[in-house]
Amino acid sequence: MPADAPYYRDYLKATVALLREPSGPVFTILSYIPLDEPLYSYTWLELCRRMAIEFAPRFSFSAFPIPAGQLRPFSYQIFDRNTVHLGLRSYSPQRGTTTMSSAILFRNSYVAERFHGEFLENYRRIGNLDDSAFGALSRQLSGLTNTIKKTALEDIERLLEGL
Repeated sequence: MPADAPYYRDYLKATVALLREPSGPVFTILSYIPLDEPLYSYTWLELCRRMAIEFAPRFSFSAFPIPAGQLRPFSYQIFDRNTVHLGLRSYSPQRGTTTMSSAILFRNSYVAERFHGEFLENYRRIGNLDDSAFGALSRQLSGLTNTIKKTALEDIERLLEGL
């Protein structure tokens, strides 16, 4: 998730706009954190931590680490009790990170309920990302230096400017 990518900035703007709407949706995010991508992982952790503080209780975030070299082939988003978006990922050598290569949209209450139940159980087991969990995840990131942290914080400030 390169913070300077235009599509990422657009995604963040749209999300913040929805969170600012009085009757907008509630976001609950459960994310995996690659331990061998310190810049991207730390940027994502810090950005979501800030959004969870600013937009509580409509934005909740939790995360779990995945070991170096692992890649989760898909992610999913549950939009409501009927709609689930399943994103399939692949590695982009040009970007040096994973990207969404294709997607499937399910509009089926049974499928959505199955994803929703699984998501809630996993979120309950991991819990919200509090300061202690944030620190523990940050310490596990291989190669995380003060220089990388500074770059991540600068990237976040640029992302949040004007939102």
